[in-house]
Amino acid sequence: YETDEDTGKEQVSKTRWISKASYVDGAGRIKVVFTSDVIKYVTRLESEFTSYQLEKVGNMTSAYAVRIYELLAQHREIGNRTLNMAWLRETLQIAPDEYKLTTNFIRKVIEVAVEQINKHSDLTVSYKPVKTGRAITDFAFKIKEKGTKGKTAGSPSDQAYRDKLEAAGQQRIPDPVTDDQEEF
Repeated sequence: YETDEDTGKEQVSKTRWISKASYVDGAGRIKVVFTSDVIKYVTRLESEFTSYQLEKVGNMTSAYAVRIYELLAQHREIGNRTLNMAWLRETLQIAPDEYKLTTNFIRKVIEVAVEQINKHSDLTVSYKPVKTGRAITDFAFKIKEKGTKGKTAGSPSDQAYRDKLEAAGQQRIPDPVTDDQEEF
């Protein structure tokens, strides 16, 4: 969100992330140039955005699970977070005609995400639907950290996991701490 200079009210702006992308033929490399709008956020990544290790989401098969993990990990220290269903649908980019029935949304999105987060991540989460009148409008999540030791990006186990993915045929995933940043 940004503040409109004329009215002082919050405004939502959407922008492209990349102004140019080039593929280096035969080198298996892509060069990306970010827009100036994105650069101001990239330079603040460490201080203002949630970060996590790849191994915490690498085994999740649902893109919704990964995104919900990110949303819940922001509140891991608080221990709970309530997400509005309409906002969550928009954030997950779920089309209005997809999972129209709330029961389908819960079964295909929420329950799958909770199951995968609990199985594959450093968090244990649970949820309760919150009703306004007779309709479910929100989901109240409880968030607990599993008893994992705090590791930092670039730790040996993180690198070992990257090597494991690469050996399994995944493309090399650059380590933001140790890899040369100029190529991106």
